Amino acid sequence: MDPGRLFDELLGIAARTGLDVRTRSFRSKPSNKVPFAGGLCTVLGKQLVLLNSNASAVERSVALADALASLELGELTMSGGARRFLAERARSVSGLVEPESAPRPGLAKTLSVHKKKPQHR
Repeated sequence: MDPGRLFDELLGIAARTGLDVRTRSFRSKPSNKVPFAGGLCTVLGKQLVLLNSNASAVERSVALADALASLELGELTMSGGARRFLAERARSVSGLVEPESAPRPGLAKTLSVHKKKPQHR
């Protein structure tokens, strides 16, 4: 399926579910990093999808599909290609839309070593 057509169909699906989708220009990508295409967020208690207008149609489609895949779409009418794409996104995690993970204040990971105790007979 053409990436532009897929993106347009995903926008239509989002509109029919009541999910607000906004496209903004995010800051330029750091060197050697994949740009953040966007994702689902909650602002003032309302869910919406923010998409990076600098990202390609494929990257924005992936970000929007990831957001839609987290919702209950039920028997919403859509093409077979869009349904397959959403099902695939629901089964996988996209490295394209995940921000670089780093320890956050108070949530730093600690290394724990679990050694097996020797069994004595």
